[in-house]
Amino acid sequence: MEKITIPSQEIPILSHVDVLVLGAGPAGVSAAVCAARQGAKTLSLPMQMLGVDLQAGRVVYNNNPILKWCLTNTGIQTDRNGNIVPVKNQSPKQRIDGTASLLNAYVGLYEHYSEYTGAL
Repeated sequence: MEKITIPSQEIPILSHVDVLVLGAGPAGVSAAVCAARQGAKTLSLPMQMLGVDLQAGRVVYNNNPILKWCLTNTGIQTDRNGNIVPVKNQSPKQRIDGTASLLNAYVGLYEHYSEYTGAL
């Protein structure tokens, strides 16, 4: 696994992307949609797979009330190429940070699944 070395720290690189968008407000969604239209690697496929796994009950989050609230606040926006990005479903004050964190963890698992299952 590649790492970035910071004095006194090593931070593992879990995923390589062309564009990393932080935030799902209007600017973040616009940036993600624009990058996806230009062919940049996005989180669209992992997000679709996470949705399928959540609906099938393969993701266990123990009914955590905060994550459940964040998942409820999360909507999906689709661009003309069929790429999807998470967006705030309701008020801009609602939070989807838990969904974003779950998606990041899911990407890490997806990219290193064989290593994970080999370690079991």
